[in-house]
Amino acid sequence: MNKSVKKYIKVLLNFVVLLFIGIYIYQIFVSNQDQLMGYTVKIKVKYLVVSFFMLIAVFFSQSIGWYFLTKSLFGKLPFWKTNIVWYKSLIGKYVPGKIWMYIGRGSFYFKLEDGKFKYTSCVILEGIFNLLSAIVVAVISFTMISLNQLDYIVYISIFVMIALFIVIHPNVMNFFISQINKIPKVDFPLLRVKYNQVLLLLLFWIASTVFGGGALFYLSLATGIEISNHLILYFAAVHALASFIGLIAFFSPGGIGVRESIYIILLEKHISSVDATLTSIFSRIWITVIELFLILCFWTLSLLQRERTK
Repeated sequence: MNKSVKKYIKVLLNFVVLLFIGIYIYQIFVSNQDQLMGYTVKIKVKYLVVSFFMLIAVFFSQSIGWYFLTKSLFGKLPFWKTNIVWYKSLIGKYVPGKIWMYIGRGSFYFKLEDGKFKYTSCVILEGIFNLLSAIVVAVISFTMISLNQLDYIVYISIFVMIALFIVIHPNVMNFFISQINKIPKVDFPLLRVKYNQVLLLLLFWIASTVFGGGALFYLSLATGIEISNHLILYFAAVHALASFIGLIAFFSPGGIGVRESIYIILLEKHISSVDATLTSIFSRIWITVIELFLILCFWTLSLLQRERTK
C-alpha cells in the first residue's frame, strides 16, 4: 500500500470518527430541543472571575512544570525563553495531527546539545505526567464519591496508576532507555534525577488538573447551573480525563468534539443532559479564548524581546 492510499484512509477514518461524535452531540440537542429553546443563561460574574484565574493557573502550572522538566535534562535554561516557546507552541494544537505543537516547541530545543533525544524524552515524560495526574485525581474523586456504575473504572485506574508510578522511577526509565539505545543511531540520555524530584515534577501536572477541574466547576456555576460544592473534585476528574483523551485524539484539532463528548457522558451523571451539553460548549469557548489570549500575550513578549536584542 503506497503512502498516498494510506493518507486517504487515515483522513477517511478521522472524518468518520468526527462524524460519529458530531452525530452524538447533535442527537443530544435534538432530544432536548424544547429545554434548550427555553434555556436562559444568567452569567454570575464572581464565579466567572474565579474560573478565569483558575484557568490561568492551569497554564502556568503546566508551563512552569515543563520548564523544570526540561531543566532536569538540559541543565540551565532561560526561564522566560522556555515559557515563551511553550505558549507559542500551543497554537499547534489547533492544527490536525497535534504533532505541529511539538515540532513548534522542539525548534528551540533541537539546537541544543543532544537536543533531539533530550526533547523527545521530555515529551514522553510530559505525556506520562498528564496521564498519571488525570488518573490520580480521578481515583481520589471517584473513591470519595460513591459511583457504583464506575467501580470498574476505579479499579482499572488504580492498577494503571500503580504501574505508572513504577514506570516513572528513574531506575526503571533508565533501564528502558538503555534497551532503546541498543538500536543503531539512537542515543537517548540517561536520566540523572532522583525519584523524589520526579514526584515533585508530577505535582505541577496534578495541580494543573485540579485547577482545570475547578475552572470547569466555577464556569458551570457562572452560567447558572446548580451544583453541589462537593462535586468539585469530580469535575476535576472529568476535566482531566476529557483533556487527556482530547490531547491524544490526533484526528481532532484541539480535541474538538472529543473533549466535549467526554464532558457530556460523565457530567450528565450528576447534572441534566442539557446542563452537561451547555457546560461542554461553554467550556470549549472559554478555554479557547483564554488559551488564545495567553498565546497572544507571550507572542507579543517574544516580539518585544526580539526588538530589544536588535
